[in-house]
Amino acid sequence: MRSVFGHLKNAPEEEVIEWLTSFVGMRSADGMWRYPNEKTPVLYIEFYHDYQTEFESEDYQNLLSKLGNKPSITIVADVSGRVPGITEVKLFIIELLKQFDGWLLMIIQSIIGEFRK
Repeated sequence: MRSVFGHLKNAPEEEVIEWLTSFVGMRSADGMWRYPNEKTPVLYIEFYHDYQTEFESEDYQNLLSKLGNKPSITIVADVSGRVPGITEVKLFIIELLKQFDGWLLMIIQSIIGEFRK
C-alpha cells in the first residue's frame, strides 16, 4: 500500500474539512475525498483515527516527539494502485503543509519519507 499520513497540529476538524473540500471538492457518500476527481481518483483521502492503536509504543512516542504533542487531527491519503500518483502526492503534501502545521509520513513500497513544515 502507498499512503501519506498527515498528523496535524492546531488544526480544527472543521478547518481541515473546509480546506479539503476547497482543494479536492465535495466528499463522497462514504466520507472520503477523491483527488483529483470522483470519476478517476488517484488519492483517496479521509480522517484517520486508528494511529494510537496501530502504532507501536515507540512509534507513537516518536510522533509525539516530532509534533511536541498529540496531533489535533490525522488524515490519510491512500494512493490508487492504477497510477504512480507521484505528482498528485507531491501537490497534496505541498498544499497541505502550506495550510497546516504538522508532520507527514509517506509510506510507498517500504520506503518511508518524512515531511515537516
